Amino acid sequence: MPKPRITKVEFETFTYELSDLGRGEHGPTYSPGKSITNTAYAITISTNVGVAGEFVFSGPIEYAGACVVAEMLVGQDPLEREYIYTRIKQMMRQQAEIGIAPVDIALWDLAGKYHGAPIHRLLGGYRKTLPTYPASVHATENDELKSPEEMADFAEQCKELGLAQHHDRKADHVGSGFSSYSHYSSIS
Repeated sequence: MPKPRITKVEFETFTYELSDLGRGEHGPTYSPGKSITNTAYAITISTNVGVAGEFVFSGPIEYAGACVVAEMLVGQDPLEREYIYTRIKQMMRQQAEIGIAPVDIALWDLAGKYHGAPIHRLLGGYRKTLPTYPASVHATENDELKSPEEMADFAEQCKELGLAQHHDRKADHVGSGFSSYSHYSSIS
């Protein structure tokens, strides 16, 4: 197979609807019967060997930065991710390196497809499974998990699903100050 070279970088913008979500103080929150429409972006990095890397993301600022970065990718070897990453960091230092992540992730996707291996294998991974847990990171007095009882009900639902841990974050707004706690707990 010839040495791969990036031949084209394309972006696509699309919208999608999320049911039972509303806009809350800290972002989307569970709101039965409501829906929100989000905008997302897809980057596709194509090569001369027919392998393409793709990634979908939703930040308009990241999109703007990635569009700037895309111009310097054509002609590069997509497997030289560290070289490309370093060049982008140098080029974007005045823009806070915005837009690097979507490009970097799409390049990792391309490398995985090129080598016929998942990214965790390319990084030397060995695990067969990963532990997961639900999180209620935006729970406030205005959201669905307003009380300790509602948090306990949520934890019970998680336990019924076979999940062993839960991560909760509860914010308290007191006067002009802000305090929060975050912890992981076993569901027993």
